[in-house]
Order: sequence, then C-alpha cells, then structure tokens
Amino acid sequence: MWAQGDQPGALPWFQLATLLDADNTTILNQLGVAYMVLGHRENAQETFDRLLLQVPENPDVLANLAVLSNSAGQREVAISYYERALAQRPDLSSALDGYIEVRRQLCAWNDLDALQGRAVGNVRTRLAAGQPAGIRAFTVLYLPLTPEEQLQVAKDESKTLAQGLGDPLWGEKARQEGRLRIGYLTSDARNHPIGHLLAEIFQRHDRENMEVFVYSTGVDDASAIRKKVLLGAEHFREARGMTSADLAQMIANDGVQILVDLMGHTADTRMSVLARRPAPIQMHYLGFPGSTGAEFVDYLITDTYITPPERLDLLTESPIYLPVYQLNGHRYLPEAPAYRRADFGIEEDTFLYYCFNNNYKISPEIYDVWMRILKRVPKARLALLATSDTALKNLQKEAEKRGVDPQRLMFAGYMEQPQNVARQKLMNLFLDTPLYNAGATATDALWAGVPILTVQGTTYISRVAGSLLTNVGLSELIMPDLAAYEEKAVALAEDKEMLLDYRHRLENNRTSALLFDTELLMNKLEVAYRRAWDRFERGEAAEAIHVD
Repeated sequence: MWAQGDQPGALPWFQLATLLDADNTTILNQLGVAYMVLGHRENAQETFDRLLLQVPENPDVLANLAVLSNSAGQREVAISYYERALAQRPDLSSALDGYIEVRRQLCAWNDLDALQGRAVGNVRTRLAAGQPAGIRAFTVLYLPLTPEEQLQVAKDESKTLAQGLGDPLWGEKARQEGRLRIGYLTSDARNHPIGHLLAEIFQRHDRENMEVFVYSTGVDDASAIRKKVLLGAEHFREARGMTSADLAQMIANDGVQILVDLMGHTADTRMSVLARRPAPIQMHYLGFPGSTGAEFVDYLITDTYITPPERLDLLTESPIYLPVYQLNGHRYLPEAPAYRRADFGIEEDTFLYYCFNNNYKISPEIYDVWMRILKRVPKARLALLATSDTALKNLQKEAEKRGVDPQRLMFAGYMEQPQNVARQKLMNLFLDTPLYNAGATATDALWAGVPILTVQGTTYISRVAGSLLTNVGLSELIMPDLAAYEEKAVALAEDKEMLLDYRHRLENNRTSALLFDTELLMNKLEVAYRRAWDRFERGEAAEAIHVD
C-alpha cells in the first residue's frame, strides 16, 4: 500500500507491525515516516527520537528528522540533521536530495554547485544502469539535467505507484448519459499560487453541459480563496486524510468521466489516486511543470510554446494544446488601494528590479548576473521575496561577496493577492529565474503592468514565462542566453523610452490578450474536454488535441 502511495491506508498496518515486533527498527522508522507524511508531527517526532536511542546516528532516521523539521519551517535544524545523515552515509540519495532542497530554500550556496553535481552524477549513473534515479521528480526540475533525464525520473516515480494494482476502478457509471462530469483533484484550494489561478475557474464552467467536482486533499486555511472555491464548485468533496483507495472509489462512484490532477509529483501528490484509474480519461494540469511520466495519465494540458509539437518524445501523455497554457482569474481581482513608493521608502528615481519567485528558484549563477546588473546601474535596487530571516541574511551576504552593497537589496513580505499586484505596479522590471521560471507569479507581474525578462530554456518549467510573454505580445523579452539577458536588463534601465514602450504595449494588450480572457480560455478548455471524451466514446486512443 505504501509503495503505491496509499499512506493513510498503510498507517494502521505499520502500527500493528510495531506492536507485534517492537524492536524492529525498520518497521518503526517506516511508522515514523507514515506519521510524518500524514501530518501527525508529534507522533513522528516521538517515534524518530525513540529510534535514535536504539540506533544512534542512523542516517535514515536523521534524514527523516530533517524532513520533519523542514516541513515545520525549521530549515536550519533540517540542515543539521541532513549533514549528520550524510556524514554517516555520503551516498544516501534521499538525504542529498533533501539537503539540496533546504540549502536552496535558505540560499545557503557554499559548495552548492558541488552538491548538485554529486546529485546529477548519481542520477546519471543510476539511469545508465537501468535503476530508479533515487531522487524526486520535483527536485530534478531545478537541477541541470536534460529534459530526457527529467522525464525518465518522472517515469520511474509513476511506475512505482502503479505496481500491483488491479483493474481500473471506473465502471458503467462513467458511461451514464447526462452532462460531462469533470473532476479536479487538488491540495491547493487555499491561499496558494495554484489556488489564485483557479479560484475563479470552477464557477465559470458551462453548467448546462458540464458537472464539476472538486476533490480537496489539502488543508482548510479559511482563506478568501478557499471560500471562493467552495462557492464555485458544484460538488466540493473534502478528501483530506482519505486513503488513495477510498478517494479513488469516491471519484469512480461519482461517475467522473474526466479527472484533472492539479498536483502531479509535488509535495502533496496524490498520483496514487490516478494510478487506480477512477476515471476513463485522466489529465494533468498546472501543478507539476512537466510530464508526469505516467502511463495512467492520458493528457497533459499545455501550449505549443512550452511543449513544441516536434518534441512529443518528452511526454508520456498526449498534449492538449490551448492557445496559452495558463487559465487565470486575474481580471476578476478586486482593486486594492494604490501604493506610493514613499510607502516603502523607495526613492522616485530608483530603478527597481525585482523577483518575487520563491527563493529556492534563485541559483548562484543567476544571482551573479543580477549583481552585475546592479553594479552597472548605480541607481538601481533589487527587491526579492523574504521567505525567511536566514534566506534574507544569506542573500545580503552573497551580494556583499559579489561587491554589491546589501542595502541595495529590498525584501518583500507576503501580501494578499490584490495588494501584492498593487505593490508590483511600483516596480520597473521583473527579472525571471531562467532555470525554474515564474508561473502564477509572472501572471501577477503582467497583470500589474510590469514587463518580465526571461531566457528561453529547453524544459517545460524553463519555458513558462516565455509562453506568457508571447501571449501578451512581448516575445522580445525572451532572451537567448544569460549574456543577452544581462545586456537587456541594463538597457531597459538606461533607455526609459524603450521600457515605457513595453509598458504601454503591455497595458494595451492586457485587455485583449487571451491570457487574461478567462471566459474564452475556459470555453476552449471545455472544447478540449469534449473532444477528448468524444474520442474515448469512439474507442480511439488519446492523441494530441489542438484548440485554436
């Protein structure tokens, strides 16, 4: 059950096993992991502490304590546990994976290139030997691996989930006539970037022809976003804590015909639900920026910029090509009061670069570029998201190491989405992180009227910002490499007329761009759903669907 991703279902069996064999440290460790994954933090901590008394400095237990600490936001503690685990077993891939993640979250970059090089080398050695990569599909998104290697890691992760499962769960109920039944599986019906994108979407389906189910596996944060999803979904199913088997059966009992997963291989994954095939057609959208590598996922919703038709070898799914991949509800955001630069202590003549991407997306390489830009534009400052005090201090330290006064950095806290968009109107230029692009964050910037500078990559996640820029008529801001990116960033600070032209074009295109036409994009998505279902009813296999 555990290997197939059914953590809630596996927990009682681990509890029983430890009662029958209290001294079995392997089972006790797995029980601690089960408690941790299911959010029973105190039970997990107690179990791991007990284990360390039995097997001091056991690297697996230390690595699990690191994961537990990181999930509680105690990243500095997590680093200590990971270092102790790796000191005992340098080749422990799960510890190296998590250690790199936490180091990136804290912008703790000492020897990071070497660590990432070790991880990449391990992955390539394992893949060459026909072995599982030993690393999460999500982690490889920000490592310098090829698109082909990223796909293989995702395939391995998905293959494990499907082992030993029986026949598909969906049955005759899915063939019953009536409105087309669409199910969305998400952990992000809350104040989260995916929640921001989709909160408006569920209520805008064509209810005469489509019946909409939302299966929520995440926390209820009582946010405005959560309430909007609750009100917008025709059928809202609270599924937090349900076993994968029970949740899949619920979906099958609802007769869902098209199940759209919004998580993929992310931290809150429920891919194990899809592995049970509760719906005749299964799709992935938005959550995981790449192919799931799963034979049990039929379609990936994307666009031709992110997923070029000539590179379908990088997908296991058939693509559904929308004109632009991202639906959002930005045009329905309430207007927040306007801010002035003086509200944030910013001089009027300051050229303000910024990047509100999560800190783990910032690499030392792109930070080198940003610091060179600041050196070349003396009146410029750079605003970044402050995800933790440690990350803030590390970014200041890294600026100083590169010869830039840390006072030229500004750090922004979290705001509700309308206020965040209003704040961004004070900015001059959004600097994207090329290896792992902004997604929903980029859409916030464009809606605020701020141009984005990015670099065209070769992977799904390194092409997202380029897709958005192309759709709003600013494809000139997609650079071929980092050298051109640096030159363009400097040029836009020095040439006010050029920057003003981009801002005017963005403002004019904002009202006409399909990216912000929620109703029209929703209609096109529904056309794609209908075409996929029609193919299924004719007994035809999934294939690429283009919706112009």
